[in-house]
Amino acid sequence: MPRATYGPTSKARVCRLLEALLAFVNYELEGCEHLEKSIIYRWESENSTSPKLIIETQLRFLVELTDKDNHPGKLSKEQIRQALNLMKDFLKILADNRVKKRGSEDWNFTLTLWSKDKTKNLERFDQEWESKRPEKSKQLEAGYQQAQPTNSNKIPPTIGKPVFMANRTQELRLLEQMVQQQHPKILLIKAPPGFGRRKLWKKFVEKYSSVTDVHCIPISLQVASRKGRRHLLESVSRQLGSQYFLNLETKEKNYWQKQEEFLKHMPEQIDLEDDRENPFRKYLSRLWTEVTQAFFTDLQQLNQQVVIFLDEFESATSELQDWIRGDFILDAIATPRLAVIIAGDSIPQATIEWDDYSENLCLQEIWDVEAWYQYCQERGWQHLSREEVEEVVNAAQGHPANVAKSLKLLAENR
Repeated sequence: MPRATYGPTSKARVCRLLEALLAFVNYELEGCEHLEKSIIYRWESENSTSPKLIIETQLRFLVELTDKDNHPGKLSKEQIRQALNLMKDFLKILADNRVKKRGSEDWNFTLTLWSKDKTKNLERFDQEWESKRPEKSKQLEAGYQQAQPTNSNKIPPTIGKPVFMANRTQELRLLEQMVQQQHPKILLIKAPPGFGRRKLWKKFVEKYSSVTDVHCIPISLQVASRKGRRHLLESVSRQLGSQYFLNLETKEKNYWQKQEEFLKHMPEQIDLEDDRENPFRKYLSRLWTEVTQAFFTDLQQLNQQVVIFLDEFESATSELQDWIRGDFILDAIATPRLAVIIAGDSIPQATIEWDDYSENLCLQEIWDVEAWYQYCQERGWQHLSREEVEEVVNAAQGHPANVAKSLKLLAENR
């Protein structure tokens, strides 16, 4: 068995598996209905402070689960096996219920969690991992970071899993134009579910993942709504390297210190969530503007090409949407080598301040039979004829996800 490591790579894999499992049991992942018979789970003591999630499955189904999550690529069987063992031996949150353990594909285990809520669990996971991490591991990581003048792209390339997509040539060209020509600075992508906005992003990442000075950073605004605006800024700083965001760190500490003081000493005079006219809230708003400015100052000094993909705009709170439409975008368009993509079922209305720096993109149905036929050729489904492809496209009325699903089903049953 390889020696266990506790650095950022191992941590990211364990976190990804835990996140995928929690998303699966909360019905947050698309296209996983067929796994419900292969990943069997139940809760125990679910209303307690230490709910237990009991899971029976096989490694191959966990591999498939990570193939359905919101991260590029997927974990291998060995990576999942190592992640499960780290949950057991390092974090001490997994109990192995198997009788035969060595070399088995079957896994029957109990996860003792901190909450049923996915976000709370991931936050506690991060805290527990860092608190248990050996000092030597932290020193090795610090030494490695000091030796690197710039960080390589943290998004793992989709090696072995190419992104297949029909027709979206012009849309992809527009994304590439953002990097090559620095225009538009802001791209607004409106697309109903199943129309491929994430697929378009992944295709873009696939092309640029090997370019060392281009950093592609996806962020879920649904998650940011639960964690707060800091999640957006910290997601970027973590992927690029927190050591480059010292101004942000200083301003954030000041902001949270002031907020804690207000909540502690003046709980009746301030409502941080509702009363926007409250003078204390206005003061905190000014402090948060300083946090935002510090983030973009650090980003400019880093001088790397960064593309931020903000997905699920419709799921953002009104406060988060207002901040993105205002301070965030205005500072973004003033930052060289930064492009921002905002996508969702709905998108923000451009204001007069940044309308000239933005473009709208509305993803439509794909009726191009030739494009779908070429898609089948790339997928290795050469046995499907143009006539069969055309029949599927018409039956699915050009809906990209439905066409792709029907073609896959047809190819597998031929």
